[in-house]
Amino acid sequence: MKKLVKLFSLFFILSGVLGFAQNTVSGTVSDSEGLPLPGATVVVQGTSTGVTSDFDGNYSIAASQGDVLVFSFVGYESQSITVGSSSTIDVALNADNTLDEVIVTGITSQERQRSVASTVIVGSEVIENSAFVSPDQALNGRVAGLRIATVSGSPGSASQIRIRGEGSISGNNSPLFVIDGVPISNGTVGYGATAGIGILSMINPNDIESISVLKDASSTSIYGNRGSNGVIVITTKKGSAGKVTYNVQSQYGWQNKAVPGRQMLTGAQRLELATETMMNSLGFSKEGATNWMLTNRSDYRAWEAAGRVDGDWDELVTIEDAPIQNYNVSAAGGNSEQNFRVSLGYKQQDGIGLGSEYESVSGSFTYQRKAGKATIYTSNRVTSGTQLGQLEGTAYFGNPQATRYFMSPNHQTRNPDGSWLVPHPAGAHHTPYLMENNIYHSDNTRALSNSNFSYDITDDLKVRSTFSIDYNLGNVHTYQNPIEGDGVGENGVSNQSSSRRFTWSTINSLEYSASFAENTHFVSAVLRQSFQKNKNNALSAYGENAAALGLYYVNSFPTNQEGGGSFSDWKQLSYAAVANYSYKDRYIVNVTWRNDGSSRFASGYRFGNFLSYGVAWNLSNENFLADSDVVDNLKFRASYGESGDSNIGLNQYQSLFGYSADYNNQGAVFPTSFGNAVISWEKAEKLDIAMDFGLFKGRVNGSVGYYKKTTNDLLQSVPLSLTSGHSSQTQNVGDVENKGIEIELDATVFKLGDFSMDLYGNYSTNENQVLRLAQDAEGNDLNLDGFYTATRVGRPIYEYYLRQYGGVDSADGTPYYVVGGDGVDAPVSQEVTSNYNTAQQTFLGSRLPKVTGALGTRLKWKGLTVDANFTYAGGHKIYEQWAGYYMHSGMLSSVYYQGAAELMNRWQQPGDVTDVPKMIWSTSRTLAGSYHSDRFLYDGDFIRLRDLVVNYDLPKGLIGEVFDRASVYVKGTNVWTWTKEDFEIDPEVSLSSGQWNLWNPVPKSWTVGVNLTF
Repeated sequence: MKKLVKLFSLFFILSGVLGFAQNTVSGTVSDSEGLPLPGATVVVQGTSTGVTSDFDGNYSIAASQGDVLVFSFVGYESQSITVGSSSTIDVALNADNTLDEVIVTGITSQERQRSVASTVIVGSEVIENSAFVSPDQALNGRVAGLRIATVSGSPGSASQIRIRGEGSISGNNSPLFVIDGVPISNGTVGYGATAGIGILSMINPNDIESISVLKDASSTSIYGNRGSNGVIVITTKKGSAGKVTYNVQSQYGWQNKAVPGRQMLTGAQRLELATETMMNSLGFSKEGATNWMLTNRSDYRAWEAAGRVDGDWDELVTIEDAPIQNYNVSAAGGNSEQNFRVSLGYKQQDGIGLGSEYESVSGSFTYQRKAGKATIYTSNRVTSGTQLGQLEGTAYFGNPQATRYFMSPNHQTRNPDGSWLVPHPAGAHHTPYLMENNIYHSDNTRALSNSNFSYDITDDLKVRSTFSIDYNLGNVHTYQNPIEGDGVGENGVSNQSSSRRFTWSTINSLEYSASFAENTHFVSAVLRQSFQKNKNNALSAYGENAAALGLYYVNSFPTNQEGGGSFSDWKQLSYAAVANYSYKDRYIVNVTWRNDGSSRFASGYRFGNFLSYGVAWNLSNENFLADSDVVDNLKFRASYGESGDSNIGLNQYQSLFGYSADYNNQGAVFPTSFGNAVISWEKAEKLDIAMDFGLFKGRVNGSVGYYKKTTNDLLQSVPLSLTSGHSSQTQNVGDVENKGIEIELDATVFKLGDFSMDLYGNYSTNENQVLRLAQDAEGNDLNLDGFYTATRVGRPIYEYYLRQYGGVDSADGTPYYVVGGDGVDAPVSQEVTSNYNTAQQTFLGSRLPKVTGALGTRLKWKGLTVDANFTYAGGHKIYEQWAGYYMHSGMLSSVYYQGAAELMNRWQQPGDVTDVPKMIWSTSRTLAGSYHSDRFLYDGDFIRLRDLVVNYDLPKGLIGEVFDRASVYVKGTNVWTWTKEDFEIDPEVSLSSGQWNLWNPVPKSWTVGVNLTF
């Protein structure tokens, strides 16, 4: 604690030394209604002297009589006032109905009225103080056409993101992330069977100023062969002119399951079903079957001996009211020549599933200095995160979530003396013991450094050079004990690995911006050259058979010790140009060009060009709308262009050999892959047509647009003749189309005095269709058919392709199916059959939503704000694959593992109408009606109250002169969930598979916090 006090004391001393204060002319900057404008800029005209107003609109600046002060604020008309004899100047700025919000693309920045791009900006007021570990999760429900899923509820785990559907079948569908103009690495660090740490969580959300989502060609083509899936640009906070301002934020909360999950059988219910399996299939009486179970099955025998007390497995693997806490402190200030910002952050979060925890410490420092025509800027941030993980994602018996669904409640958890019952007699593992005695530990340290130098050659021409580093150091340690679980056969197992990802980038640009003929013509251009290099190093070690308990590291596991190491690297060289022209801010033209070269491809195919064209027409700047009392802004825009995706495995263009074989104790070489020297990136052609509008003096703002994205030259594994010695080769074949509409809206629907009510939201549609696939020698499509899904021309990617479950025959309780079929060679049959294998797979719906969106309301009264944001998705299906075991009407659910409570609705006698077959003495999933079919395929439509925020800004009279601002708040996340179909699983499933899996549950959280500025 003493060290922590000293650290924060040093922090405040440092920020105080860096602070600046000036006092000659002072006053208040407010709007036309007298409300203060915090952050307004006050500059002495013709000089570099400037400050910004504080939270109450107050400012002070060194100025002499006769100087002209220029007051400006985003969204308001600037005002110039000459300093007279008075040392006090109060200014009221009028709202500017023109849209001058700045669009940041990571390469250029433009006023929105001069932009032709389809972009959405999410500000810091949404991002900071969130209960999320990773900042990208704040985008959920805030951007039309963007889907985000937190597949695992493990703290610190990565999210899945899709923008405007999916364009790749086997390649990458995730967007590119850019921080302060530099593309960064994304991914996870962790043991393969755990969720791992998402390295994007290494960025403190409270250090982020805004996140821009780029969707169309005019904004993404400039990113060339990495922009086809959209681009997410993160802009971090910087210092500003004005007194040193301190900010302290503290947050604490608790978490529980967002969706309770399936109810499972009690011990008594499970025994009842088990006896029925013998009664229905073997002719036992109820008494005889019960006696047999209690005598011959160890779990039922132990349960009977314990007085029929159920094992409390569900309670043991679930953490109620799991805590989350978050603390941040920052200081920022400066003057017209230099500014700084420094911050420290700490976050700790327990998962709601046993054995998961995340902790991180972060720090950042930014500094900018102007000296004449030169400006230097540096931004540095470091985060160290640690995750205690667990096996999850599938039916590992060491997965605590699998325990809930597979461990019999008749099995006891403890011995009579209260100690854990290990080794445990069940087929599944004793995960409460494993979480105490096994280790799944991941830690990652990420350092981001971005420094640049710019020089104003003229007032209109600037040169800029940037150097950045993205360094990730990950360490993973797993240990499996020798007493219970997967390490028993090896008398304990230890595994350690270390990975280093190092990326450095250089960017050099020439930037021009000028207006001519009294602002009639505006021209801007950027010429840019960039180079990026990545190196990945990995080391791992493995060992078995520890000499004693209490040994955890590989060096103490002498048997079958193995070591491994790997190295990979890639480079990218790029040239780019952006040109913009505006005539009277009415007619705008934008052209971008990029030439990319990537080491991922063969030398003759490494370089490619990407072009985009965009136009816009600001009707609101035409004379016939200039005096309109209704229309503030009306703009039509369109863009067309191409971008790509080069995120494929390294060295796929080469035919490779492996050297890990052992032939008669000698090293051996063997072929591993059949290269393709002409392989290249997937390409996306994008078309956007949209209308932006603002009405009634800023009370209604929004946009309506149409998009179409055609992804060509898809990467697909094409079968080869076995005479080649290989089964397949990756080739550029196939096309996919995504199209739809997007609507964004933000409106003040009611305002009276200090009370206002806003509605905001978005709506988007997506139609996904495969246009072309690889073909065989005879010209037939090589369809990608599987157990659950199929990809065929004319249909969505990986559409559900299952047999149709008809129900239960009320006469004998057996399941039956619809014959079905794919409808290609013959019409889909509606006949029924009791034979699972006679039924045919049928197309049953897409895993991709046809509709997504959000609707929110924001209520304000004086210092009180209530904000509720609902998200929704619909028109898709989700599949509960593991229900085939715990909804098995037979021995899997009642004899060997565990069953869902819904099995109590099973058929029992002729005439019963139910969709749950009778219990049978069999492990066959086809006979029990639980093998792959649409029985467990549901309509995925859902609505979720994603965010609920109640914030209160304490009145100035209460906080006095101590604080500039003080607020308290309560935030809820995933507060309420509605599903169209009555199922018991979380509707937000993996975006890539559309299937519910055995992940750590997604949490519902409530947090309380305080935000102080002084």
